[in-house]
Amino acid sequence: MREREPIDFGTEEWARRTVPPHVSDIYRVPHDPNWCCASVLGDWFGSHQCRRKPRVFYGELGYCGQHDPAVTVQRIAAKVSANAAKYAEQDRQCNLKADALSALKQIAAGHNDPRALAIEVLAKHGEPVRDPGE
Repeated sequence: MREREPIDFGTEEWARRTVPPHVSDIYRVPHDPNWCCASVLGDWFGSHQCRRKPRVFYGELGYCGQHDPAVTVQRIAAKVSANAAKYAEQDRQCNLKADALSALKQIAAGHNDPRALAIEVLAKHGEPVRDPGE
């Protein structure tokens, strides 16, 4: 994978790389410096310039509070960390199902001690194993 060089937030190249090219760019009106420079999706098709007033400036480019690149990076990082536990649990469940299927195939093939195999798979994934005599 090719390494990308860092881009300064205040350049026109930053705005060009963060706003995906769109069909409606052909009919785009010139950038209004009194509005946020971010491009937002329109109702039916195309995109337009955000209508909020800029609060943060990087060079000549002004961003509103929602589209500020620093805030956007923080917002994405917060979402990723919030979902990390959920995804870890989903991965654990998926791995448990794969190991359980493997154990079931071994039992069907004639494993000598199916109960010990089941306890081993459950213990590997931290599942509680209770004794049926209790």
